[in-house]
Amino acid sequence: MRLAVFVSLAAACISAQAITCVVCPPTIVYAGVTRTLTLAKEDTGNTIQCSYDTPAISGFSPYCYYSNVNGGLILSNTGGSCPNPGPTTAQSGSSCTTAPF
Repeated sequence: MRLAVFVSLAAACISAQAITCVVCPPTIVYAGVTRTLTLAKEDTGNTIQCSYDTPAISGFSPYCYYSNVNGGLILSNTGGSCPNPGPTTAQSGSSCTTAPF
């Protein structure tokens, strides 16, 4: 009986577990202009791609790639406009999902 109660409690604790995941910042300031997030998608390798195309820059798309696990900035073409680490949020479950923007 005690074992059954212990197993039930352990299962309840696991299902309520939260993990920390990176989210794309809603805006960045690049070239003196506030740019708005236009794409947030999870890529292979557990990374998040954040693109900031509003207002548009002809032939150029500012982006930030973050590690989904710890929020560390992996790659950017914005010269320091992307926060490092990126903002994070707690999500329930065992894996991160891209937050809507």
